[in-house]
Amino acid sequence: MRYITLALLAAVLSACGTTTSVKLAIKMPDKTSFICRDERPLDQKLSRIDNSSFGATIVYGDDKLSPSVTEMLCATLQERLSNQLEGKTISLTKFYVRVFEPIASVDPNNLHAASATVPNGYVVEPLAGLLILGIEKIKSEKVVSIDIEGTLDNTPFSTSVSDRYRGRVTEENMRTSLEHSLEEFSKELQQKGLRKVEGGNLEASSENISDGLKSDLENTVEGDCREGVPKVSAESYFRRGKALMFLSDYKAAMVCFMRAQEEEKDTVAYRESCSQIAMMYELGWGVDKDIAVSKLWLMKAGL
Repeated sequence: MRYITLALLAAVLSACGTTTSVKLAIKMPDKTSFICRDERPLDQKLSRIDNSSFGATIVYGDDKLSPSVTEMLCATLQERLSNQLEGKTISLTKFYVRVFEPIASVDPNNLHAASATVPNGYVVEPLAGLLILGIEKIKSEKVVSIDIEGTLDNTPFSTSVSDRYRGRVTEENMRTSLEHSLEEFSKELQQKGLRKVEGGNLEASSENISDGLKSDLENTVEGDCREGVPKVSAESYFRRGKALMFLSDYKAAMVCFMRAQEEEKDTVAYRESCSQIAMMYELGWGVDKDIAVSKLWLMKAGL
């Protein structure tokens, strides 16, 4: 009986994994005040699992999300920004929803040595291994990352969100992260009240841009992030990089993101800076496009 209980417990723990589908309670509008285009490539719309020596990355496609990412995005914008976006065109080129599960393992030598100290330990050793593996999976930290990219009337935008959870990533966890990303995306488009005017200067709509971003833009120059200039915090470098992204000054933004990830390790600013660098290499913004380098930066970001 004891062995049966152990076997059942091991099976349950080993089977505990990330939720396979997510449903959001979003009211779909009959129509929107803006044009909403889905220009994502087909591979972004399909679910898959990418395995590596570091762990597994679960990619959620439209078949695992309800409503689809384009529908949830357009519905959210219609609810929050219908007046500001009236007559504009939003083109969605990327909406990645991913969960990274680090690999869990059991040291076979330690397991065998421990089993040898227990009467009939060799009998339960396989079950004990499964049990320990299940516990390690529960203890490990998973990363939910959501990247949204596209254009608003030909002005590029990007939003990246990373949330961390211990144990099984539940449907409620996924809903929380998706709602978080949609909130950040709405703020991003509000900040796109910035528009270029003749002579290369910028005007900012006071009702669409936050005071924090105004301050960042007023104080941001490329020299702020260069070597030899008095250092600031990683968070400050990251904010400057984001502000420069809004100005489409990608080379200067890259300098700031590089400084941010050099200043601190294993912090939110570090991970978000690495994620931004990965995206810029993937898209060729401010650097030569290089997918291999992009993947390396994603690994640094823990994605």
